[in-house]
Amino acid sequence: MCAAKLSIPKQDAECQFSIEQNPKKLQQWLDELPITDIEKSTTRVLQQLIAANRCDLDVHFRIKLMHELAIITDQLIHALRAKYSISESPYASVKNIRRIEAVKTLMQEMGYGFKVIIAKLYNLDNADAQQRLSYALFQTMRLNARRLIESYSLYEPVAHDIWGELNLVYHFAVKQRVQRNTFTFNKSESNIEKTYMQLLLLETINPYRLMRGEAEKAYKLMGQWAHNAKLEPLPDPWRPKSSELVVDFNSGEPPHMVFSGSNPERSADMRIVNISQVKQALDKQVDEARATTGKRHELNVRVQQDMMQRLIDGWTSDVDRECERSAHEEAMEIVFGIKDCHALFYTQTPDTQMPSSLDSLSLVPIKQHLGSALRESTTSVSDSIFKIDDPDSDIWAKKNITVGAEDIIEEATDNKENPLALTMHPAKQINVSSGGFALEFELASHHNAKVGGLVSLRVAGGTSWRLCDIRWLRVTSKSVGVVGLRLISDNPVALICKGVDSESNNLCLLIQGDDLSDPATELLVPTAIYEEGAMLTVAFDMRDYSVLLTKKLEATAAFSRFQFRLI
Repeated sequence: MCAAKLSIPKQDAECQFSIEQNPKKLQQWLDELPITDIEKSTTRVLQQLIAANRCDLDVHFRIKLMHELAIITDQLIHALRAKYSISESPYASVKNIRRIEAVKTLMQEMGYGFKVIIAKLYNLDNADAQQRLSYALFQTMRLNARRLIESYSLYEPVAHDIWGELNLVYHFAVKQRVQRNTFTFNKSESNIEKTYMQLLLLETINPYRLMRGEAEKAYKLMGQWAHNAKLEPLPDPWRPKSSELVVDFNSGEPPHMVFSGSNPERSADMRIVNISQVKQALDKQVDEARATTGKRHELNVRVQQDMMQRLIDGWTSDVDRECERSAHEEAMEIVFGIKDCHALFYTQTPDTQMPSSLDSLSLVPIKQHLGSALRESTTSVSDSIFKIDDPDSDIWAKKNITVGAEDIIEEATDNKENPLALTMHPAKQINVSSGGFALEFELASHHNAKVGGLVSLRVAGGTSWRLCDIRWLRVTSKSVGVVGLRLISDNPVALICKGVDSESNNLCLLIQGDDLSDPATELLVPTAIYEEGAMLTVAFDMRDYSVLLTKKLEATAAFSRFQFRLI
């Protein structure tokens, strides 16, 4: 490894560091940090960290400083992320955007600090220096991993230097035989090889297709399976008979797919990422979880299983399944959320009977996946009603008016300018394929755009709506993002269904067909309500039908899609 290839700020010999370079003064400064004030502590830590990375400090003091700051910054990053991760959108407020920038800067400057240590210790031969060098390499790998996961969690582009440094540090660690040296940080043990393999596995499933919060969960899960992944040298000669995942240690690129029948360039620093044993281990884990037939799993267990199934699906499709796209810009209108989409198609299905209230439906998806349609509410009219026909009642009793689902549909029928009475958002189609669309949108107005969510869209001013789901999301700037939509159905039918052993009604959409007896017909229901083998009563075409859910095809944070048959 050439230490010069690591990106670090220029050291200034005349720079004056404000903390006297001895352990007592450092500890005094640490004790004076206002830990209860996260923003103020972050500002002070960043000021000293930025200065330290640009001053020529004593190497032993720098090592002590970085060791202490690693613990503090980890706590600050956790606290800041907690504030913007729970909001409807990380970009929904100026405060959140500032917190995001602070987290990124903390991770980047911490990385600079450990890379400066690597540069200082790189040419030293003594055992103590080599041990400290190994620890600095581990922290550099860990911090770049955190930066990578943060990019995936925010659906932002990955910084250009991250994969180059990850490949460089891992390759150097292998040559020095320190890739498996285990270090304990923040009460967890890891090493360079495990961290690197976790990142390779995460990259293979295209993290921009993961639902919000899943990138970090998936990364942690990868730690259980990382030892099953293998990096293998290229055979000679090498002509891939099937699609193979390859990483080049001497490049700044993430692992990439080499397709069968191609004649790719090769180098001594290229390796095949063999994840076949990872697939087997994960398949076995999912099968064991499914073995408890007849028992109703807890919701969080089923959500975890669904996520693991999505990981398997991501690995088993060795090639990107996207259809060929053609650039085509057009103004579009879009409706977000399963409840809004259902209400939309109810307005187009006059033969079905609307339930008394959307609030009587059992909806499991997280709130952000429901939509913006009006919920049942009670408002008080200020005028009093004089009840002359009931002498025992309060003559000043207030009159209550209930606004429910029927009012939504009635308003939708009467409102000519907005026939839906739902919140519609403008968007711009930038390309289209036979499988779906890519839409550009403003982050501030489209904070309901979430991977795995249901949407309906139409050409602006048009009448024909189509049902889609969000397959991937990328934020291209602080104000603009792009979503990839998969077309689910051109003309779904909105229904009401109910479990045989349940008293509550649920929304469902009939897709891929218009006949319950058609084997190609599928049911789309709010997620995590039903499992395979559940029996439902479905109201369709003025009749009630009994159906058995035979196979779960997919599940997201918003919906589950099932094959079924009539019983």
